[in-house]
Amino acid sequence: MRFSHIASLAAATLLLGWGAAHATENGADAGPGPEWRLVWNDEFDGTALDATKWRARTTPEYHPLGDTDFSDSRRHLRVEGGVLKLVARRAPLGRYTSAMVETQHIAAWRQGRFEARIKVPSGRGANAAFWMMHRDPTSEPWPLGGEIDIVEQLGRQPNRIYGTLHFKGAERIQRGGTVDAALPYHEDFHVFAVEWTETGFAWFVDGQEYFALRDLPPSDPARPQYPFDRPFFMMLSNVIGGKWPGPAGFFGSFPRTMEIDWVRVYQRQEDQFALGAMPRDETTR
Repeated sequence: MRFSHIASLAAATLLLGWGAAHATENGADAGPGPEWRLVWNDEFDGTALDATKWRARTTPEYHPLGDTDFSDSRRHLRVEGGVLKLVARRAPLGRYTSAMVETQHIAAWRQGRFEARIKVPSGRGANAAFWMMHRDPTSEPWPLGGEIDIVEQLGRQPNRIYGTLHFKGAERIQRGGTVDAALPYHEDFHVFAVEWTETGFAWFVDGQEYFALRDLPPSDPARPQYPFDRPFFMMLSNVIGGKWPGPAGFFGSFPRTMEIDWVRVYQRQEDQFALGAMPRDETTR
C-alpha cells in the first residue's frame, strides 16, 4: 500500500469476463476447500465497529497516506445494514479525510487464507486496499519487514485489481499480479483473497486464482530477504490521492464509500495462528 511501487512490479496479467469464467456470482461466498478451517471472522452484523477485533487508525497518530488523513468519526467510519463503510470526503486545502481499520495489537497470523467481500469506490484518485503488514512495523523500516497487498484497486483503472508482495534485500523487491475484468469492479461486491502457505502465495478474485508466487528457487535474489516467516495483521483502507493513485481532481463526486460485507481468516492444521493482545509500541506510526 505504498504509492511508488508499481513502476517496477514484476506482474502477470489475466483478463476475466464475469460470466461462466468466474467461480462465484457477484462476489457470492463459495468458501475455500475442505482443508481450511475458519479461525477468525467479522460479518459486521452489529451497529458499531467491534473493538475486540479492530482498531481505527487516526491522524496524527498514524501518518497520512496519499492526500488522506484518517478519522474514526461516524461521518467516515460506521457499521450499518451488515456492512462496514469507510467513507472518504473532501477536506480543505486539497486534502481528504477517510477511514482505515486494522487488527494490529489485537490479532495477527502466520499463514492462512485471508479474504473479504468488498465493493470498492469509484472515481479518479481512489485507492481501496485490503492488506497486511508484520505485527511490529516499527522494528524494521518499510518494506524490509514485508507487506502483503491482498487487493488494491485504483479508481483510474476501474477494471483492474492488483495483488502484490513488498519486501527488501539490497534493493526493494516487488512481486505481484493484476487481473482485468470486463466490468468495473466498483459496480458490485467481489471476494478478494490470498492464500499464504509454507511454499508461497496465491491471489484470488471471486474464487478464481489469477497469480501465484510459490517455491522461490535458491538462486532467486529474493530468497535470502524473504520476510514472510512471522505473524502479519490485516488492514482495510480507503485512500484518496497520492503519487500512484493520482489526483482526484476538482470535479470528482464525494463522498466515496468502500463497503466491506465480511472478512474471514482460514487456516490449515499446520498453520500458526496468533491471537490476543500484543505489546504496544507507543511510537508506532
